[in-house]
Amino acid sequence: MKYFVSIENINHYYWQIELLIQSFKMHGLEDDLIIAIAENDSIKSTPYVMNLSKHKNCISHANAGRENGCLELNRIFSLSKAFSEHILTFPFTVLHSDMVLRKPIEPYASNITTNTYQVEDKEIDEFINLDSIKNNLIKSGVLSSLENFYYAHPIVFNHDKDTTESFKENFFNFLLLDMSNSIIESHEKEEKEKYRRFFEKACWKRNLLNSSGHCKISGDTLACNITDEIDVPFIHYNKGIPPSFNKHYYKSDTCLSENNSPFKQLLHLRTISSHASYVASVIESYLEEYNLKS
Repeated sequence: MKYFVSIENINHYYWQIELLIQSFKMHGLEDDLIIAIAENDSIKSTPYVMNLSKHKNCISHANAGRENGCLELNRIFSLSKAFSEHILTFPFTVLHSDMVLRKPIEPYASNITTNTYQVEDKEIDEFINLDSIKNNLIKSGVLSSLENFYYAHPIVFNHDKDTTESFKENFFNFLLLDMSNSIIESHEKEEKEKYRRFFEKACWKRNLLNSSGHCKISGDTLACNITDEIDVPFIHYNKGIPPSFNKHYYKSDTCLSENNSPFKQLLHLRTISSHASYVASVIESYLEEYNLKS
């Protein structure tokens, strides 16, 4: 199993990717992690580069997200590039940078497995007119009912003899085309910036649904919040530990000093939950390996 994550080459992502790499190193799986990095010429000033600077499987690419005014495009752009250039092959799992590996992903019987943990998003379903898509698929015999269709990262793409070659060759290209068209249409319609946050999620959900006739898609709890106590492969700290910690507190370079580091705060909050304790153990492993202060 390979694992794929996309980041932009800016300070905000460095400490996140350092933790992600360290969690893979703790399982001896760092060579299975592929990191796509969108180019950015901004000045870099961060102590958190040790793991990334030594990581074997990094690919650099044009910053399609900034060029098109929608940073989320980088994940789909880099995924399509990695797959078309055979850097990424089945099976693999698509991650976010603000995750920590707790245990390896086990093989699934279905072709695609999506995370089903707290993923209901009525705004996105309305944005893509989900019921209309489902009704069309039901009429064509692809879906048998209007049961909830879940989508969230991580997403596992399993190798299976029933996965059509057409799907393997075209899914990520269609995904990229769909999102690119959404961005172009939003500029033409002068849609407000707030709607652009829907584009990536909407494109994933729409294209997964439309692929359900070509492969088997299932759901499982693959990641949960750092404050929860669920047995999952990945811990996701995207929602933080309110009110004491949030990854967005560390977007500014001035917030990444030794006295005000995300690592220091996460170590301080280790007793909040078993997952917070595990993330703290990953940080301690990192600090010890590179002889750094907390």
